Amino acid sequence: MFERALSTISYQPQVKATFRELRKRKYKTAIVSGGFKTLADRALRDLKIDHAFAGCELLWSKSGKLVHSNLLPSDYEGKLAFMKLIMREHGLKKAQCAFVGDGANDIPFAKAMGLSIAFNASPSLQKVCTYAINQKPGKEDFREILRYF
Repeated sequence: MFERALSTISYQPQVKATFRELRKRKYKTAIVSGGFKTLADRALRDLKIDHAFAGCELLWSKSGKLVHSNLLPSDYEGKLAFMKLIMREHGLKKAQCAFVGDGANDIPFAKAMGLSIAFNASPSLQKVCTYAINQKPGKEDFREILRYF
């Protein structure tokens, strides 16, 4: 039931095309989420993202019973901690890194990157980002972020 419920969550329009273009341009990509690891792993596979970290990892038995959970600090400053691990692994400085997000929980992450883009984001995040993209509901197109890369 859990897997079925998560499978109904869709990507923003044109996300797949955007990540395809980022790969073509040789960018390394990552998702750092305070949400379910299952969703981050799905994005990693579907979008061919290089790294995926998420706050809530649930482990199930073969019969479908929840047997264990890991809660990782991947929200607010915790998101930034995971990004710093990625930066260290690839030898990157903040000026070489970009952030795209939508929530107030992303503020520390956005402030610490060389480029930050608020995508249909909370007003508090928009205030701290380099750029803000605001699109009408039903007219969203994630490819818009590409003009800043």
